[in-house]
Amino acid sequence: MRRNLTVAVALLGVLGCSSDPKDPPQTPMPTATATMPAPVEPAPPTEPTVDTGPCDATMTAALQTAIQSREKKELKAGMKAEGAFICERAAEGQVVKMPITIQPNRCYTVLAGSFPNVTDIDVVLKPNLGEAQANPLLAPFANTILAQDADIGLNGSIGAGQNCYKFNLVPGLNVPLAAVVEIKVNAGSGPVAAQAYASN
Repeated sequence: MRRNLTVAVALLGVLGCSSDPKDPPQTPMPTATATMPAPVEPAPPTEPTVDTGPCDATMTAALQTAIQSREKKELKAGMKAEGAFICERAAEGQVVKMPITIQPNRCYTVLAGSFPNVTDIDVVLKPNLGEAQANPLLAPFANTILAQDADIGLNGSIGAGQNCYKFNLVPGLNVPLAAVVEIKVNAGSGPVAAQAYASN
């Protein structure tokens, strides 16, 4: 009898520990670890490209008309255009060059101008030594400023009014001087133009 009771208790223990098929053991759910994406650095702003080179026909005509409208006020009586009219599109900091030959005993004026996208230009007249500046005897004159404008803004001039420019750097020098007019764009970008004038 005692043996039967022990067997019965053992059976109950086994049954009590058995798993109920309706109640499967709980398996912990895997947890996903979210990975934060690396911060993306913003792309640096790109500088707008500036269209440089010769002016088109419309720009040239507009600037030539604008400069011609200043002739009556800024030129000495009897002055005539000398050399070609130049017009080029330039970026800020660029220099547009206009070669000019200065003859002895003549008086010169240079009128330069731009459109409002260019807000300030400088006009300078220098000797044009070209390849000769490699000569050590001429090197000190390479950046000699013969004349320059005192204007601020989108127009500039050298020798305007009754103060036209005469070359007298070397007294008694009676030969033509190769020179260059340099128009530097100080602020803004766009077309700039210039015309030289001369009289006896």
